[in-house]
Amino acid sequence: MTQTTVTKEQALAIVELIREQMEAAYARLLTMPAPAPHLHAYAGPTALRRSAARIRAGSFRPSWMTGTPEEAAREYEAAAEYSETLNDVRRLAKTHKIVQEGLREELFSQVKETFLGLKKFINDPILDPITAENILTLRRDVRRDLGRR
Repeated sequence: MTQTTVTKEQALAIVELIREQMEAAYARLLTMPAPAPHLHAYAGPTALRRSAARIRAGSFRPSWMTGTPEEAAREYEAAAEYSETLNDVRRLAKTHKIVQEGLREELFSQVKETFLGLKKFINDPILDPITAENILTLRRDVRRDLGRR
C-alpha cells in the first residue's frame, strides 16, 4: 500500500469536514429520545434490531411489554437508531482527535526544524543584534518549556 501525501490545506479541510459531520451527528443525537433503561442491556443496534424482528414474528416477548408487539418493536428500532447515532458521534470524535493530533505533531516538527535552522545563524556576523537576541530568547523558552533535546 502506498502512502499518499496530503497538503496542510487538505488536512485542515479534512479536519473541518470531520468536525461538521460530528456536530451534525451530535445534533441528531440530541433531538432523539433516549431509549428506555431496560434496553441499555443490549450490545448494540444489531441485537436491538434482531429483537425487534423476533417481537414482530412473535417468537420473543419481553417481560416488561404491556403494549402491542408493534409498539415494543418500534421502541427497539428507535433504541437501535439511537445507538447507531451515538456510535457515529464517538467514532467521529475519535477520528477528529487523531487527525488534530497528527496535524499538531507535524506543525511542531516544522517549527522545531525552523528553529534549529535559526540557531545556526546566531554566530553569523551579518545578523543584527536584535534578531540574535530574539533567537536566544526563543532558545531559552524552548529549553524551559520542553527541556533539552
